[in-house]
Amino acid sequence: MNQWNASSTGRRGDGGGQRERTWVALLSARFEEDLPIRDIARRWDVDPAHLHHEYAHARTAFREALLAVVRHHTPGDHDDAETECRQIMSLLG
Repeated sequence: MNQWNASSTGRRGDGGGQRERTWVALLSARFEEDLPIRDIARRWDVDPAHLHHEYAHARTAFREALLAVVRHHTPGDHDDAETECRQIMSLLG
């Protein structure tokens, strides 16, 4: 199943929604299925180097979203939220 196509780059004026959906699929394949990026790239028939690049973007976006949620639940102290977020991210690998 090729999750990667021209529309998944977020460049079609869809506000990037498709790109983020692809990132979710990528993170899911990586963490839920425990697949290495090279295997996901082969499954999706895409360049592994490009997928590694998108994986970095996906992790960054996930971290930013996680940090927003953690900050919401730890109002007032952004250092505590950062620390909590780092701990959560370390559990994910």
